[in-house]
Amino acid sequence: MKRILSILKEKWPEYILEILVITIGILGAFLLNSWKESRALEIQNKKIYGFIKDDLLSDISEIDSAIGGYQISMNHMLEMIDGRATREVLISDPTYAKSFLGYEDIMLEQRGLTLLENSVDLDDEESMRLSNLVSHFYTEHLVEIDIASDELANNFRNNYDYWTQQDWFLEFAFGENDRTAFSDFAIDNMAFKKRVGAYYILYSIYVTELIRFRSEALTIIDEIDGYLTPQK
Repeated sequence: MKRILSILKEKWPEYILEILVITIGILGAFLLNSWKESRALEIQNKKIYGFIKDDLLSDISEIDSAIGGYQISMNHMLEMIDGRATREVLISDPTYAKSFLGYEDIMLEQRGLTLLENSVDLDDEESMRLSNLVSHFYTEHLVEIDIASDELANNFRNNYDYWTQQDWFLEFAFGENDRTAFSDFAIDNMAFKKRVGAYYILYSIYVTELIRFRSEALTIIDEIDGYLTPQK
């Protein structure tokens, strides 16, 4: 026992040094592994937000492509409602009837949102803040757009059933290019104008929600850009 104590007394600095080296090595390996995991998580998060940015840019492009046609259709509806659309215009311009007989629906991208919702590794403060911002944006706008789209689609289906019962519809639908019968039916028909008016209101709500989505999507894109390329 005395020999052991003597040896420990003589070599304790060496033993302490070895313990420190081992401890530092273990701690260093742990920190390196933690850094690698954090770096991998950061790369994953940036990929997800990159997808979301691409989705939003695609959505904005789709809305921009469609909005001009929407505005034309809405102007035609107003002209029909307030009597500015004459019989001659309805006969010569096929876009009037098409404004009442259909619309271009927009499908918004959600692949990035799906990836974000399925991710459980958003543990840094900035990523969590951005995640909450993006989730709130989509929750608010997708619900409103879906409601407006469903109301518009239901109204359109109801109107379509009504159109198909009219004598002019088959000739118009099968491309006879003779819109005289449609014009005679629509020009002074108050029941028709009421349908157009209701359709216009729902159409306006749908378009307004798309424009709101587009406007706030630009803000989200700026936030994502700030996360992807933080200021030094």
